[in-house]
Amino acid sequence: MTKKLLEKKFNKKRHNIGAVASANDALQKSEWEQFVLAAYLKLLDRHADPDGLKAYVGRLAQGASKEIILEELQACPEGRRVAMRRRYWEQLLGDNI
Repeated sequence: MTKKLLEKKFNKKRHNIGAVASANDALQKSEWEQFVLAAYLKLLDRHADPDGLKAYVGRLAQGASKEIILEELQACPEGRRVAMRRRYWEQLLGDNI
């Protein structure tokens, strides 16, 4: 094969590898976004605000574990208020909620 043809094949292969890596990164980010959105709904009884979503997805991308994210959401002032409100309603209504 000629040098130009080899370079063309190499560049195409390198481009394909880059595309696969980008797709994997996007999939991972999407999974993290879904996790953070679900955590907000479950622990804070609301949708994630754009800044919070971005911050927690960024933390996951930097290597923070999902358990740490859940603990932080539960421990924040809003998380504690929501948990206290739930306990109140559970005590008031028992199993009827």
